[in-house]
This record gives sequence, C-alpha cells and structure tokens, in this order.
Amino acid sequence: MASLTIDDARLLLGARMYLYELAHTVFGGEPDAALMEALTSETADQALVLAMDGQGDPYDHLRASLVELGALPVEEAVVGLRSAHMRLVEGPDLHDAYPWESMYVSHRRLLFQKSTLEVRGAYREFGYELQEHGKVPDDHLSLECAFMAKMATRTLEAFDSVMAGGEGDLGSASEELLHLLDGQERFLCDHAGKWFSRYAADLSANDGESLYARVACMIAAFVEDDRGVLEAVRTLAFERVRK
Repeated sequence: MASLTIDDARLLLGARMYLYELAHTVFGGEPDAALMEALTSETADQALVLAMDGQGDPYDHLRASLVELGALPVEEAVVGLRSAHMRLVEGPDLHDAYPWESMYVSHRRLLFQKSTLEVRGAYREFGYELQEHGKVPDDHLSLECAFMAKMATRTLEAFDSVMAGGEGDLGSASEELLHLLDGQERFLCDHAGKWFSRYAADLSANDGESLYARVACMIAAFVEDDRGVLEAVRTLAFERVRK
C-alpha cells in the first residue's frame, strides 16, 4: 500500500473497524431489522468504497447486493436473510462450509481443537474473554471478526494519541500502538489469513449470490488488504516518533 496521510489513515482505521464489525454482526446471529439498518446504512457503503480496488472486486459485489437488499421491504428482506442464515450458516447441513477455524486448519475437521485454544490465547493477550466460555468455539468467524473490530477501535484511539501526543507522553502511546499493530498482524497471519478465504470459497460454492457468501468474500479480501493498512499505519507512527 502507498504511504498514507494522517487523515487517510484515520479514514481507513475507521473503515476497518466497521468492516470487521459488519462481518461479526452478519455471521453472529439471526438477522433482524437492526442488521438491515446497518447493512444498508451510508456508513457501510462508505467503508466499502474506501476498501475498493475497482469495479468487480468483492467490495463492489457486496455493495451491489446491499443495494438490492435495501430496495426490498424490511420484513421481506429479514425473512429472506433468516432463511439463508439457517441454510448456510447455522443449519444441520452446511455442505462443507463451516464457519470455524478448526474445521479448516485441523486434519480431522473437528471443533474445539488446538487452534481454538490458540485463538482463545490471542484474545486473552489483549484482555478479551468470551462470556460463554467453553460453550461456543472461540474460533467462529463472527468471534474472530469481533476481536479484530475491538482491536481496530483501540488502534484508532492509540493512533490518535500518537498523532496528537506531546514529546513527554509520545513514548507510551507509540508503544501501545505498536503492540496493537503487532497483535493484529500476528492474528491475521496465524489465524484469519489461514482460513477466511477457504471458507468464503466453500460458501460461494454453496450459494455465491447470497449475502453471506458476499460478506465472507469481502472480509476474506479485507484480511489480505488489512496487512497493508497496518504496515502503512506503522510507518506513519515511526515517522511521528522520529520527529
């Protein structure tokens, strides 16, 4: 990714927070009117536009799906999304498209494997713990995206502190920012980056026109693009500290 201005970096940091949160919400439970409002909001569209590389990429495809969704009466759209959610995400037969990391990185394709514990450890390193500990696998796509959304929020706050900090408090602020960047880069490399794209491909094979496939493809693409965002933010932070 090309070097960023401070304003560009803030926009991208805000967009990544929203895109991870969007994927968390879409895959995190039964669709309702609140989800419809979030999906068809101007904020969602702006975040996707910021991430776009050009027409025909996963962000553009999702934008087109959201336009079609927004044209429907809310109740009709919610009924359709609930049917797709049960068929593609929570139903008894997911046709090899499973929204858990362990199903893709474990040879036995089982839940609650070593990778699940590693994901739990990554959450704990930054102070996050599941409320239903031990009942829900920590490595569900929705939960991994929720973790990245929370980390993105903290990263934006730390970035603002570094950019606004005076000489006396710049050191601790930059250490916090770099710690957050390191943690997210590791998580993308060790976890999300290893399976999001494979899951998106499997889900697309089941129903490539569904909102769930489009969102999975979007967040899989963003996981790859996000590494460049984090590196560009790191470069800006180093430049600020050296001044």
